Amino acid sequence: MFENWVMTELLKAQTNCGIKPSFHFLRDKEGHEVDALIETAPDTFQAIEIKSGETIASDFFSGLDYWRAKLTRQTLTPWLIHGGTARQDRENATILPWNGLAPLLNQFA
Repeated sequence: MFENWVMTELLKAQTNCGIKPSFHFLRDKEGHEVDALIETAPDTFQAIEIKSGETIASDFFSGLDYWRAKLTRQTLTPWLIHGGTARQDRENATILPWNGLAPLLNQFA
């Protein structure tokens, strides 16, 4: 349910900006995935991983790290949205709490 709520917020943000929503789920046959991949400019993507947990675990970043290494011809900005209250800027992703999505939503404006 948490993942669906976040995706709905992203959908609403794009729609309110007059953008036709175009989300992609990215997963390969080995199971490497990100929950949402959104193109915000040509060859520029927001890669989003959604975790309901309040505590940030290192394995939350595995899909983001994998796809950032694979998709080297595109600009990939990694985001982790979690169920806690902490906002952090890390080397491998920007971490946003569920109630602080504005930095990501501003990518659509």
